[in-house]
Amino acid sequence: MKTGGGNADNVNKDKTGPAFMSAKPDAANPYWIRDEDKVPFVDTFKAGDIVAGMIVKPVTGPRGDLSSASTWADGTWTIEIKRKLVTTGDKAAEHDVQFNDLTKAYPFGVAVFDNSQINHMYHDGVLKLTFKP
Repeated sequence: MKTGGGNADNVNKDKTGPAFMSAKPDAANPYWIRDEDKVPFVDTFKAGDIVAGMIVKPVTGPRGDLSSASTWADGTWTIEIKRKLVTTGDKAAEHDVQFNDLTKAYPFGVAVFDNSQINHMYHDGVLKLTFKP
């Protein structure tokens, strides 16, 4: 399992099957297991059942200083991403864009994965982030 938060593949050490299953299965979200709900895998599954492929947990450390939320209204998704304008800490200058000039436009990109195996969304080109006074 990967460390430091985020997503980790649900694979045992021998890479022969899943390592965990959920103690609290969620029929609406069968593709992942919340880290706090994982228990050792016991093969009680039937043909056609879904075994979660990912373990999810909050990201920690400098990568965890970012939060996001989304809403669906009137046929449109709105995604809000939040972080400090200027970050500090180990390698912040190396890994993070520093928004220290609010008159400047900052290039960025975004991609959305809906976990449906189809209909992945992306934006062709570079977006510009600008700050309003």
